[in-house]
Amino acid sequence: MEEFLISSEYQLTNVGERSRLFRTLDIRFETREEDILLDFSDLNVEKPWKNQYFPDLMRNEHIYIRLRGDKDTGRYIEGVLRISGCKNVKRYEVLYETREHIDYAKLEREKNMCAWFDKCFELDGTTMNVACKKATITQIGSRDTAYALMNSAINKCTGIKVTDLVFDFTGLAIMDGIHRFLAERSNDKFFKENNINVSFIDNNDTEKINTIELHRTLKNNGSLPSSSRLELLKTCGLVEGTVVILQVFKKTRGVNDFNQMNDGKAVMSRVAIFTGYKNRFNKDCSLSFTTFKKKTFTTERSHFLLTDIEDEDDLLKSLETQNLEFDIMDIGFEDRFTGKCGHINYPVQWDKSNNLELAREVDGDIVMESLSLPRYIKEVLDSWDIPYNKQNLDYCIRITDKNLS
Repeated sequence: MEEFLISSEYQLTNVGERSRLFRTLDIRFETREEDILLDFSDLNVEKPWKNQYFPDLMRNEHIYIRLRGDKDTGRYIEGVLRISGCKNVKRYEVLYETREHIDYAKLEREKNMCAWFDKCFELDGTTMNVACKKATITQIGSRDTAYALMNSAINKCTGIKVTDLVFDFTGLAIMDGIHRFLAERSNDKFFKENNINVSFIDNNDTEKINTIELHRTLKNNGSLPSSSRLELLKTCGLVEGTVVILQVFKKTRGVNDFNQMNDGKAVMSRVAIFTGYKNRFNKDCSLSFTTFKKKTFTTERSHFLLTDIEDEDDLLKSLETQNLEFDIMDIGFEDRFTGKCGHINYPVQWDKSNNLELAREVDGDIVMESLSLPRYIKEVLDSWDIPYNKQNLDYCIRITDKNLS
């Protein structure tokens, strides 16, 4: 096969995306009836598949090319040739560049940023606390800064006994896109190999920490197959009759970073009773729930005391329910994994601001009693004699009582 070294034929060093060189070559070799190799290997050829004249040149099945590129170069060229109707889409040779480029300016910058965080570390027993605000910065706005922070932590934890590494981001802003990077770096093999538990806190902004933890969840379990999800759900006590809080997301075309529709914002949140796993032929299993509509989820007595009863239709005679079913891959669970359609949590409460009220009659007066979420659920379900897994709900009550004490 005859070869043409393009750089010797044309005085060029670069072939850009809008270059007319491919048009010139197409005209020159249009009537070629023998195979020929066009050698671009000593030129910088910028994404030839984006050049409008490149497909015209390559439609001539006698034209072969050689160029420098990376592992994706051949794939993109093949795609263009295939779309252009070429029979032989393998008429290329990619020379991979193996020279390692060392960015000394970046290395110096990383070294300086690591020095910012030196004063942030304090060892308390086997717990390494990281007060990031002491670095005298106001935000973590780039991957370079986040990388320097995590690298500093690895250096500080090397050679000593550390069981817990706690990053305190109080007073610092974390820019979009950095949460995921911090989550990924917190799963670094150094921390796993040394059995170091990494956690994040912020005394003023819990949403910031929740976002990082969600990214960690997705990184660890977001792609769990259905069999692993099923095993995890059963291990965590999700059995028939278990009371949960079920959140349902609005259907949207896209999903967020956590594979949730509507950016993970619930359009419905209800008390629900899990009614079982359902095996389906040739499909993943599904999860079934009986949900209770909020407007009637109260005791008959509380409703009576708070409602102006004019006739029998005003009485609350039963709880309004709705049965829902989800594919196991579409529903998330606690902090274990996420799903695109909804999420379930156990009814555990962390602060008293989420208390609910029931009306009581005391000495002829109506008194509102404040109850924690799981205690409220228990009283309502018991008042209507609705069967549920009492052991599980009682456990949620004990945990909530401890959280609120």
